[in-house]
Amino acid sequence: MKEDKECKELTNLNNDANSEPNITRISVFKVRWLVLAIATFFLVAVGYNRACFGVVDNVYARFFQVSAENVDWLTLSMSAVSVFCCLIILILLPYYNFGFRIYCLTTSVCIAIAYGCHLMAALSRSLFLVSMLGQVSMGVVNAVAITLVPLVGALWFPKDEVATAVGICLGGIDVGNILGFTVPAYLLNNQEHLPEDEWTEFIRSHLVLIFLVCFTLSCLVLFLTVVKVKDGPILPPSLSEAVKQSISIQSSLDVQTILSRSTYYFKIIVHDRTFLTLVLCFGIVETCYMLEVLMMADILRANHNDITSTSESSLRASNILTVYAAGGLIGGIVSGVLLDRTKRFKLVAVGAGFSMACFSAGFLASIATHNVIGSFATNMLYGFFNGACYTALYEIIAQHMYPCNEIALGAWITFFVSFAGLVVPLLGRVMFNALASIGVLGLQTGVLLLATILISCLRPKYERYSVNRTEREIPSITTPLVKNTDER
Repeated sequence: MKEDKECKELTNLNNDANSEPNITRISVFKVRWLVLAIATFFLVAVGYNRACFGVVDNVYARFFQVSAENVDWLTLSMSAVSVFCCLIILILLPYYNFGFRIYCLTTSVCIAIAYGCHLMAALSRSLFLVSMLGQVSMGVVNAVAITLVPLVGALWFPKDEVATAVGICLGGIDVGNILGFTVPAYLLNNQEHLPEDEWTEFIRSHLVLIFLVCFTLSCLVLFLTVVKVKDGPILPPSLSEAVKQSISIQSSLDVQTILSRSTYYFKIIVHDRTFLTLVLCFGIVETCYMLEVLMMADILRANHNDITSTSESSLRASNILTVYAAGGLIGGIVSGVLLDRTKRFKLVAVGAGFSMACFSAGFLASIATHNVIGSFATNMLYGFFNGACYTALYEIIAQHMYPCNEIALGAWITFFVSFAGLVVPLLGRVMFNALASIGVLGLQTGVLLLATILISCLRPKYERYSVNRTEREIPSITTPLVKNTDER
């Protein structure tokens, strides 16, 4: 009874039960592409900072005169802060929504702070902790930027462009990965032969160049965010967004009220098994990605006899991972376009998941037979279907939970992604030592097959798609939070 009363209270806040949503005024604005470009840049920064330190961890350790484990914490601290920020979002922000503009401004400022810290740290070998502070700031970016992905598509784009927008936005992570895997590896590696003083000056100058460019771009994006980004378009771009806005839940500044509502919302979410399974599958896909990225150089060094040095294995690993990220970029966009045209959300997710498992097995076979070309080809195709699976899962989750707050949904996804980014580096080395490269890749293949089976067994609801199919009738919408029975 108490939960029913709370649900009724949440539903009626800021919503006249006798009023009908205004669905006659729907419009699309060209500024949506600029907003998408800004949101994509946020994820480029996330992808770059995930990748750039791991590829040349030996260079960072030598330059800052710290251990390799300390360099690992440049990545781990980002994930740890992101997990904490996601918890804050899940507890507070669904019912105290600061608005899309505030989220974007916060992200832009934190990116500028992060690259400013990295630039300052590059000036002296004794400023490693300043670089760590930059990664703490980037942890906030990671939490908010990935959380914004489903909101960007739903808030700014018409019904036949939402999945495409999600695919393009997620592609920003792959662009950042490509830059992170290539730029540091080619600018900073292969200089071990230089005397210590010359090597130090060489690394310092190139680090300053890298982060000066990043800081300049971040300041430009901050300016564009201040000038152009608003809380949303003047009119909703789709019928589903118009309906969702008509049943939005009003925020409250009272802390006890916020915590009470958040607790109830948490209970509702965790009892939706389909949602939890989808998010779990998303976390599995992300974990497999992180495992391969972190272990790639070790896998190659252990199985390719032509590799004779650490820098050589790092370069080849960066090349393979660059091809992988390029495949992910293309796959995410292709998947988005395909989903917008066919609406076959589950079919695309299952097909992409099964293909990932197949090409993971193909990479295992290439490693076992010392086939370099096969390693490149299987990783490119694995990355392609990884990007496709990401986009499809994002859309299925948003469709199933409509009209729930996209920020809350994005925070759940980001929580699992960040948790994977925190746990995998800690356990990946243990797994590699215990199972060797063949065992790790075999385990990855099996887990991906399991995730695919789980997705195929689900029966998600496509509520947003159902609303958008007609402009004359609003069907009944039942979600874990609200029930709208108005008809037109």
